[in-house]
Amino acid sequence: MKKMNKSSLYLIIALILTVVSLFEIGIIAYYLKGQYLTGRIVQDNATLNVTVSENVVINFTTRNINWGSGYVQTDQGKTYAVLDTAAGSVVNGTWTPVSQGFVLQNIGNVNATINIATLRNAADMIGGTSPIYKFNVTNSNPSQPACLNATSFALGTYYDVNKTGIGTRVCDKFNYISGYNSIRIDIRIGIPYDSYKGALNDTIMANAAAA
Repeated sequence: MKKMNKSSLYLIIALILTVVSLFEIGIIAYYLKGQYLTGRIVQDNATLNVTVSENVVINFTTRNINWGSGYVQTDQGKTYAVLDTAAGSVVNGTWTPVSQGFVLQNIGNVNATINIATLRNAADMIGGTSPIYKFNVTNSNPSQPACLNATSFALGTYYDVNKTGIGTRVCDKFNYISGYNSIRIDIRIGIPYDSYKGALNDTIMANAAAA
């Protein structure tokens, strides 16, 4: 058999390498077809999740009513004095008038029910002959209603305070939207000439739950 010269051998090896390279390119092109070689967009998905919990938070932004010291003007024939924050008045007494009631805000992220309770009633706190201890609730801004009521409680009407349980339901839905989340609680007390003497005080409690 005639021996193959070196030039022919090199040529055959070159051809073999060329065929192998073309084969590899073909395989790569097969896997890439319809993707990078055609400009097609490849998409994969991931997920994001966050859970927002209900947060019921209320806050008395005005939490103190103080008429100071005074007395029923018995020296002028009066037997009864009435102090009223809604009217900003003191009648038949020498106490300093107060025109600001308590202010309660819903600073949470959900509508809430509101019940108002006290530690004492009129007889407990004031004593004497026919004492009065009442409260009423109004929206801080009438054009921006915060207390959305469906109960028998009427806004702007005085009711006897309630020291039982969680108190009197005043709002079925206390709005949490900023600007619409504030109510005012006014107090009227009637002090008879024969009331208790000394510092008379009580605690007002607002109890909230998600509506």
